[in-house]
Amino acid sequence: MTKKLLLFIQIFWIIGCSTSSKIKENTVSKTEISQVPILSKYLGKKVTFTGETLNCATGAALQIANGPMIWLDKLNSWPEGFFLGENNKKNKIVKISGTLIEKFDLPVFIDDGSLKHGIPVPIGTDLGKLSHRYLLTDYTWEIENR
Repeated sequence: MTKKLLLFIQIFWIIGCSTSSKIKENTVSKTEISQVPILSKYLGKKVTFTGETLNCATGAALQIANGPMIWLDKLNSWPEGFFLGENNKKNKIVKISGTLIEKFDLPVFIDDGSLKHGIPVPIGTDLGKLSHRYLLTDYTWEIENR
């Protein structure tokens, strides 16, 4: 059941901030990126990802093709002109390098029928696991050509 909920959360975030993107290999292989748990072996290490810029309620992120979103620590939104809207072909593709970290701060809550802001999940769900996300800190980026 937890795997289904993790999949639901990933789909929710992809739909909420959906865009297509490209990926280039560098430190982390395409296979590893598509398998989110494997990214944990890169925690605290410098990594490089290429993807499409997007802004979410939880901050600026990078959508990696066939992979997870990677957020940028302490960046609320991309600079003007980087993200122009969902599915906009003029959104920037960036190559970004930084140190991979994780946080457990996504706004998940047990759905008890009351009005709350965040991602509703059923009773019995491990909120800690579902609140997980990967971020880059101490990052630099460069714009890639589409």
